[in-house]
Amino acid sequence: MWNIREATPEDAAGLLAHTKKILETSPFMLTTPQEFQVTTERQKEWIIEQQQAGNLILVVEDKGVIVGTLNVPREKKFRHRHIASFGISLQEAYCNQGIGTMMIHRMIDWAKANSIEKIMLNVMATNVRAIHVYKKLGFKEEGRFKNQLKLEDGTYVDDIAMSLFL
Repeated sequence: MWNIREATPEDAAGLLAHTKKILETSPFMLTTPQEFQVTTERQKEWIIEQQQAGNLILVVEDKGVIVGTLNVPREKKFRHRHIASFGISLQEAYCNQGIGTMMIHRMIDWAKANSIEKIMLNVMATNVRAIHVYKKLGFKEEGRFKNQLKLEDGTYVDDIAMSLFL
C-alpha cells in the first residue's frame, strides 16, 4: 500500500530514481532524460534547500519505493509572495487511483496554511488526463502558449497555463 508524505534528504536516491524513470517513460515532461544530469548528492542538497526555503515536496511511496512526487516552490519576489506553482509526476502504474488528486489536496491545504492565495501550473495540451484532474479540482485555464513546445519528432504542443485561486 502506498502513502503520501513530505520528502526528507534521505529520499534523494529514491527521488532521483523516480525522476529518471518518469523522464524516460512520460511524454509530458518538459525536461528530456538527456538534459537531466543530477547526482544523488545534488538531489539531497536540493531537498534541503527546498525545506530551508519553506517549500513543499511530497513523495508517494509504495513499499519503500518512491513512485510519485509533487513539489511547490514559493515565489520569492514581494509582489509574487501570494503565488506558488507546482509540478507533479506519478508513475503510470499508479495513475487513475486518486493519488494525484490526494497529493494536490495536500498541497492546497499546505498553501492555505502558508498564506498562498494562487496556485499555478503549466501543462501540455496533450496531457488530457492531467487537465481533467486539474479542472475537477477547480483550476481554470488562464492562457495558452501556441506551439510552445517542440518535441523530438518535430511536432509542436501548446503549453496551457492554469491556476486556482484559494
